[in-house]
Order: sequence, then C-alpha cells, then structure tokens
Amino acid sequence: MNVLKKQIAQELDDLLDFEFEHNLSTLKKTKSYILAKKFTLTFLLIFVGFIFLAPDIKSDSYYNGHMVINAKTLPKKVCSTVLMKMMLAESESYIKRVAPHSRLSADTLVKQCLKYDMDICFVLAQGNLESHFGTRGTAAETNSVFNVGTYDDGTILYKYDDPNASVEPYVKLIRDKYLDDFNNIDSLMHSYKNKSGHRFASSKRYEKILRVVYSKITSTTTIKTLQNIYVCQTSN
Repeated sequence: MNVLKKQIAQELDDLLDFEFEHNLSTLKKTKSYILAKKFTLTFLLIFVGFIFLAPDIKSDSYYNGHMVINAKTLPKKVCSTVLMKMMLAESESYIKRVAPHSRLSADTLVKQCLKYDMDICFVLAQGNLESHFGTRGTAAETNSVFNVGTYDDGTILYKYDDPNASVEPYVKLIRDKYLDDFNNIDSLMHSYKNKSGHRFASSKRYEKILRVVYSKITSTTTIKTLQNIYVCQTSN
C-alpha cells in the first residue's frame, strides 16, 4: 500500500538527524533499559544453569528447599512467561518513547506478531515509520497504524475505531501477501513488494528508511533476541 509522500519525507528528515551513539548512551541510562538488561542477564543465567543441571536429575521432579518442582515442565513454563513479560515491557517502552500519547497496545502488537510468526522489531519499525504508532498523519484520524489502504491520491479504504484493531489485518496481510519461500523480512526491507510485484509504498526511499528504523530498534533493545529464544522455547 502507498503512503503519503509528505509523511515519508518528514520521517526521513527525522531519521537523518538521529545520532546513534548519543541516543544509545541516553537510552542506557533509562530505568526501562537497565531493568530489561538485568532481567535478561538473570533469566539467561537461570536458564543456562538449569540446562547444565537437568541431565543430572534422576527423576522427573526435585526438591528446591520449598516445594517439589517438575524438571520437565520448569524450563518451558518459566522461560515463556518471563520472556513474554520482557518482550511486552521493552515493546511498550519503545512505543512510548517514540509516541508518548499513542493508544497502541504493546500487548496486542506482540501477541499478533507471535500468532502469525512475524518479526516484532519489523512491525515496530513500520508502525514507527508509517504513523508514529497512530499519532501522525492520516493514521491519527483513521487509526490505521500501518496505513494499509491509504493511498497518495487521498483514497482511504480502511478506518478503525481503535488503533489496536488495525494490527491483525496488517500482520495477516504481510504474512499472506508478502512473505513466502523466496521473500523474508530481510528481503522486504530491500525490495518491499508483494507476491504480485506491487510495492507496499510509492516512495523509492521507503526500504532504506525502514532499514534504518529497524536497525535502531534491534541495536537499542533486546526484543529480537528475546523473541528468538521465546519461539525456540515454545516450539519444542
């Protein structure tokens, strides 16, 4: 789908002013970043420790000093719950940093990405680029965070009562019409075309800007790593 050229130009100006090292240094001082890093380190230490100890467990259960824990179910239950909370916290933190007044829920975005096996950072990057998570441009009126069905000629096909309602249609569209055995997320960020060869956006600079935003997210958060671990953990 095409997006308004004026809005894309504004986003490019914003991104060209982005000073990576300065922003990363500032981010590392925020409470959300510090807590996320502490949670990640603690979780990984516990998880790795359990993996090394698990083979030595002779039965399905062991006593941890307070109660009997089932060794077979502990990793999946503990990991998936902790990972989910961490992904939600970091995604929410990113959305609020970009658009403090956005009504987009990180819970909705993350769960829809997991449901359709979509890269959370990619979806965050496009939500940022398209509308600052529903707070800028046409999306502020249509609640279509990703501007699906919004064209340069002013045509608007979809409007939503709430920005969260626009997430699943967008994720499903990308999954069904853009991704296949030949196209993956990385290839879309270099040539964002659907299976019929039609571009998502009219701007020829769209992919370059999208890659910058995506890189910014993956470099300053642990969302991608958390999602990879979560998917690995819950798919077994």
